[in-house]
Amino acid sequence: MNFKTSDNETRLFLFAFSICFFITEKSYSQESFKWVRMSSFHETAMSSFHSAEANKLQPVRDSAASILKKAEQWQNDGVPSNYDSATLKPLLQNLVVQCKAINEAVSAKKPDAVLRSLVMKAHDTFHLILGKTK
Repeated sequence: MNFKTSDNETRLFLFAFSICFFITEKSYSQESFKWVRMSSFHETAMSSFHSAEANKLQPVRDSAASILKKAEQWQNDGVPSNYDSATLKPLLQNLVVQCKAINEAVSAKKPDAVLRSLVMKAHDTFHLILGKTK
């Protein structure tokens, strides 16, 4: 079998490959455009939230103020144009309110059951937001 190609075929192949690469690169860069503040909140909150699922609430107590700060920063960051602002703004507002409640519950030394319930609500809200950004 002869697999020789002409210069035009080679150019066409390279052109097509370049287009595919550009499209792929563009989609990955949009995919990696993930909301920076969302990632920051996730890094801070999720280990605490997941610990609370197993009734380990000390991580929440230790990081409640940081979780609230990250939620407020995320909300203040604004919704990027590639997401549905009308849907996400109220969800972010709800998340901030829930994180404030967590922080207040920690400060007031509320019982574990109360704290865990608040954390689970915020955790569910986070996942709802996450689902709307895919």
